[in-house]
Amino acid sequence: MREALPVAVKFLHKGNRELCRNVSCYLPLAAIENPDLLAKYVQPIIDSVIGGNYPLARVLPQIYTLNRERIQEHIMALASIPPKCTDTNDKLALLQLFTLVAGDNALVRT
Repeated sequence: MREALPVAVKFLHKGNRELCRNVSCYLPLAAIENPDLLAKYVQPIIDSVIGGNYPLARVLPQIYTLNRERIQEHIMALASIPPKCTDTNDKLALLQLFTLVAGDNALVRT
């Protein structure tokens, strides 16, 4: 797993839509067992989600506690995504992420 994740993350931005979709299915499974390994790659994951790879948003709640600051830096960009999602599970993952962020940030709750 340690060797496969860096390679898998690199394929997110290679331009091959099919490969990107397959990697996006693989990474949430990896995040279940190894969120600490995936948290190292939060920036490319966020970039991919913001770029339209919405299914990959499902890993963000799982790695949030391991890399809060990096995700919070992009929360406004991520907040614009739910209306664009066609899959309910992608929207729910983002809403779960927003709940985690709100729980950590007193300014958001007021």
